[in-house]
Amino acid sequence: MASTVAAPTPAIGGHTHAKWTPVAAFGMLLMAAGMALWIVGGLIAGQSVGGDFAFLFIGVGAPLVGAALTWRAGTVGKILGVLLAAATLFVMFWVAFSLGAPNAFVEFSGAVMFVMGGLTAVGYGVGSIVHRKDLFATATRGETRARVIMVGIAIVAMLVSGVLNFTGRTSVDAAAAGGATPIAMANFEFSPATLSATAGEPTTIVMHNSDAFTHDFVIEALGVNSGLMSPGSQQLIEITAAEPGEYLFRCTLHSGAADTPEEAGMAGMLVVE
Repeated sequence: MASTVAAPTPAIGGHTHAKWTPVAAFGMLLMAAGMALWIVGGLIAGQSVGGDFAFLFIGVGAPLVGAALTWRAGTVGKILGVLLAAATLFVMFWVAFSLGAPNAFVEFSGAVMFVMGGLTAVGYGVGSIVHRKDLFATATRGETRARVIMVGIAIVAMLVSGVLNFTGRTSVDAAAAGGATPIAMANFEFSPATLSATAGEPTTIVMHNSDAFTHDFVIEALGVNSGLMSPGSQQLIEITAAEPGEYLFRCTLHSGAADTPEEAGMAGMLVVE
């Protein structure tokens, strides 16, 4: 008895894909786009390419390779693509923390694309391996719908974050800042990184977040905490140290637990005499 199941129609050039392959590959491309947004946004804000920032290029390159393997290299390629996407998610798990910063356009939008794309790549990548014998010449309706939904989520995230970043940006009146010491958060560093103060006397600084990412300014020993500062925001901060000494200040989001600025990362020192 002849089979009633029609063979898939080969695409132009003879290429067909297993079910869910387009969605998995698109998820990997979305991962790369999210990290590319971080890189471009950082460069526009004056970030230098090097150090920890250069690590972001892994988040672009690995998913692009995974997408190519998933789309063109058969079952083995799909397995390698899923492994690449999963490994990138694991190594760069900290990107997910930026989902808690919706008022930072570059940071939040990139994180949404990276995390959503990564989870999609792994989930639908496994699905494409399971359905490796279900071949199609063009995208199915479900595959198209899934990609449209992801694009829609990314666009909404960018619009909402852009509005929140613009409307939530704080500034300091020039008159109120008169005589205050300006400090910039730029290139994941404090500039200047050393402050001087007199014991028992208040010192006022104007903190400006010039980066494309969220930062804060904290001196744990003195109970000083600026709270989260979105990109472009300014804040007036008053510091009073009763005793002479050296007090470490840091961005808690981008520094370690070391006691010196050189080891802590994004940190500096307040010298009180």
